Amino acid sequence: MMILSLILQLCPSAHAMTPEEIRAAIHAQASDRHPAPPADFWNNLGPEALPVLKSMLREENGNVVRTWIIDGLGHFHDPEVGRILESKIKESKNEVFTKKLLGSLIESQGNEAFDFVEPYLSSPDPHIRIEVARGIRTHMSSERATERLNRYLANEKDEWIRNRVAKAGSKAPGTASGRVVGIEASKEASALPGKDLEPLPEEKWAGEWKGVYLSPSGSGSAKGFLKKEKDGWKVELSFSKKRRIELKATEMDLQHFQTEHAHWIRITVKKTDTVFTGSRKAN
Repeated sequence: MMILSLILQLCPSAHAMTPEEIRAAIHAQASDRHPAPPADFWNNLGPEALPVLKSMLREENGNVVRTWIIDGLGHFHDPEVGRILESKIKESKNEVFTKKLLGSLIESQGNEAFDFVEPYLSSPDPHIRIEVARGIRTHMSSERATERLNRYLANEKDEWIRNRVAKAGSKAPGTASGRVVGIEASKEASALPGKDLEPLPEEKWAGEWKGVYLSPSGSGSAKGFLKKEKDGWKVELSFSKKRRIELKATEMDLQHFQTEHAHWIRITVKKTDTVFTGSRKAN
């Protein structure tokens, strides 16, 4: 059996993507060159994405993928993420990456990042000043942060910069919209009474699923359309280059699993050693 099949084989109790699928999903989104990931992209990957992102940050050299990884880390409220991002900011000699890292650090750590990022309000680079000021306005609620932001805006000479900062939305104290709180917190939440997941009836599997297609030759984003027929499920996979694959029930293994936030399907074709993993929001 080929290595890819071994890696992607689904355990009966699995309720999350494998590290390889998470990597493939990130690469697929980055390769499409979207300006930003879909709003629920990082949440759908789940807390299991955090160790994958840490590894990818060490291993990836491409600027596009690294930008996506930095963005992803900002969605995890984990002290180790803060330490990693602070270290990368200190090492960075690229102002574009410094700006991106600062934004992710503030989103990840909130008020706890204030002492580290505050000096960057005096940066000679206006875009770094904007990033930090907008981050403080959006993700921090402490009196120290609010007072420092007001003082900065009062002394900022460029009106266009003040306007850019003013357009940043603010969040109520304690909120962290779109943030994955981390592996341990997720496990605790799943163990609470009343958290049992109601299985999605098989008849509701029909329709479109968006996800990632993996093959021995590479990976990429794809859509899967499921239709129930007399002899089982029929699947049509479509790709960005207008290529399509039709699969009959006898050609594939179809499995459904779910997390608290999403429903997932996994279609495995043993003959070609390929896998499609798609998701939908949980209602």
